[in-house]
Amino acid sequence: MQLELAHIIKQFLADGEKKSIIPLNDSRSVENEGMIYINQGLAKIFAVDQKGDVVNTDLLLKGEIYQIKPTDYPCNDLFYVEPMKLSEILYLPKSGIPQVNNISDMLNLFLRERLNRIHRQKVRNYGLTLKERLLNFLYDFSLIYGKMVNNCIEFPNFFTHYDLSLILMSSRQSICKLLKQLNEEKGIIYTRYKIRIPNHIMTSLEPTSKAYSNYLKELSSFNSTPLITNEMDS
Repeated sequence: MQLELAHIIKQFLADGEKKSIIPLNDSRSVENEGMIYINQGLAKIFAVDQKGDVVNTDLLLKGEIYQIKPTDYPCNDLFYVEPMKLSEILYLPKSGIPQVNNISDMLNLFLRERLNRIHRQKVRNYGLTLKERLLNFLYDFSLIYGKMVNNCIEFPNFFTHYDLSLILMSSRQSICKLLKQLNEEKGIIYTRYKIRIPNHIMTSLEPTSKAYSNYLKELSSFNSTPLITNEMDS
């Protein structure tokens, strides 16, 4: 299966079209069937409901492949996939996808991994305050994308304040206030291009279950290629 996956990724890198946003269930869109590959950073799946409210539903990690089918999301709410800051997604229409064996098995593996991630995070964050959920969220992504810099874990900041407010189901104002508080209390740095968490804070956030930490570290294999260079120092 690894050879087939490598072949598909090679096709994405050769012929994939960079996209800023792709409708998932809008019948007026030409991108009604195909696949996307998260080449850099993260992508988000979100919906606009019939009242016009935006709801974040899922995040796709670097290295994931996601299938777009016209029969998905059979409802009146509109669903989209969009790269986040410092990120890139590549699109291939159905006609451009190479015919390889086990493609359904590969897609199911990505789906099961994503559901596993979502379920673990929901259980871990159940009943926590917004501050605790934000800290857990930053911790999780630091394990996946982070590197050690001067006794801190540093990783690219893929998230705007608005993104965080949708993901954590809070207001943008509350997120801004809380990030400032975390900087003053714990020394967590949040800038346009990077997030930096002191190592002693990381240690205090480590979950009781070692299996969860090990699981997140395994996901870092999706992010083996450096994303940001000089911009990270801004």
